[in-house]
Amino acid sequence: MTTWFRSLLVLFIIGSIIAFVRLRINTMNALTRELERQVRERTERLTMLSQEERKAREEAEHAREESEQANKAKSIFLRR
Repeated sequence: MTTWFRSLLVLFIIGSIIAFVRLRINTMNALTRELERQVRERTERLTMLSQEERKAREEAEHAREESEQANKAKSIFLRR
């Protein structure tokens, strides 16, 4: 083997390693972006569900209060 061949072989191996590392970095960056998108989506969904749950809880509390008032009015009416 000549010196030129060995030099080219070493350069080829180094280039292959660099290409592999860059490919892995690009793949990891793409996966990171995808995970960030999923987290953003799920956070928005949880926020929406939390708001809906709070609204439903407030409506249930309001309905309970109205029911209690109606029950008191009925009791007063029946006492007479």
